Amino acid sequence: EGQGKGEVILTPEQIQERIRQYEQIEQKRLDNPGFALTPGQRDAVELALSVDDRAVAVQGDAGTGKTTMLQAVRVIAEEQGYLVRGMSVSGSAAGTLEVETGIQSHTVKMFLIKEQQAQKEIEAMQAAGQEVHRGKEMWIVDESSFIGQWEMNHIMRLAEKAEAKVVFVGDVRQLSSPEAGKPFELGQKEGIKIAHMREIRRQKTDDLKEVVGNIVRGQ
Repeated sequence: EGQGKGEVILTPEQIQERIRQYEQIEQKRLDNPGFALTPGQRDAVELALSVDDRAVAVQGDAGTGKTTMLQAVRVIAEEQGYLVRGMSVSGSAAGTLEVETGIQSHTVKMFLIKEQQAQKEIEAMQAAGQEVHRGKEMWIVDESSFIGQWEMNHIMRLAEKAEAKVVFVGDVRQLSSPEAGKPFELGQKEGIKIAHMREIRRQKTDDLKEVVGNIVRGQ
């Protein structure tokens, strides 16, 4: 239902140029001339910003730099007038997401409570004849493999009303939700547009990268 219902923020060519600028800024900030996004990170940033679907997915293997990718998404989306908001399954994970990416984040349950309350207030104001303008928003759903079917449905229904773009980020190899359903995994099988992040960044030596890569591939 959400296919073609979102907004193209930038063209792929504009995004790649903006990524190059972002890399140059980060090279100076980190004092690391070699800093650059991996091909998988670039693909994820481009997917989040250039696809006109309501929701997209990023399948990121362990250690592939999902946080770095999300920081780039936030910076570029905010430049285009978007409010970027995040959610994750636990308070600690939401806190880490906020600290490491600059994306204001809550637990999924708290996000849904706050968003539902905000939409009710807007509806009440509109019913009273007030004109309400809501800015453009992008929602980041971290650790999406832990999201059950009920929560996924709730996120999408609220996003539809808010006309928000949603980026589901996670790893289907992680544990699934304790609640019913595996919507992040099933969505990938059923055609949601997806970017894959496979290049390992967390491990700094070739030996460790090879070990983690073998584990991810089930070897």
